[in-house]
Amino acid sequence: MAFQEFLVPKDPDSVVDYGRKWAEWLSDTDIIIASQWIITTTENPVTLVIESDGVNEGGQTTSFWVSGGLAGMTYKLTNRITTNDGRIEDRTGILRVQEK
Repeated sequence: MAFQEFLVPKDPDSVVDYGRKWAEWLSDTDIIIASQWIITTTENPVTLVIESDGVNEGGQTTSFWVSGGLAGMTYKLTNRITTNDGRIEDRTGILRVQEK
């Protein structure tokens, strides 16, 4: 399975935002009403933290603020959305953490 990679790696000490555009997947009458980000990693305990997340104005994009992470680790972040038409969909991206 191929995953989208977030274009900018994250520094372990930074607190930054990332997002996902859903407009191409949504129907003309569909908007996102709920968004959740799920972290998957082999790291235990997980040091990458979703500080906040949400649906952006217009209901076609989602975003999250993230902190922490261990340099050299790769994390899978799955965005699970629910739409006003009742659709539930997941998209997973890869976030690399490295010292900058």
